[in-house]
Amino acid sequence: MLSLPLPFAEAVSMKELLDLISQHLRDRRPLRLTGVAGSMGSALAALAAGELKGKGRPLLVVVPQEEEAEAVAHEMGFFGPEGELYPPHDTLPFVPILP
Repeated sequence: MLSLPLPFAEAVSMKELLDLISQHLRDRRPLRLTGVAGSMGSALAALAAGELKGKGRPLLVVVPQEEEAEAVAHEMGFFGPEGELYPPHDTLPFVPILP
């Protein structure tokens, strides 16, 4: 498993970092990005989503706050495929949902 931010120290350029992530995903290995601040997280998530699109492999982005999740989903659209939020706004944990 590749875990960032460690490779940031190894990559000498943004292109090398993006190539490292792309290769990791093409090799079908799990990828965990942690400690990525600001829009960089959205850009890297959009890159990963683009690599995984059409391959039947999911991408899950976890952030601590709903507002941040909305921002990441929206920002991903600037860099690639826009993200979708889960769960929907009207779903609360541990509350039964009628079909």
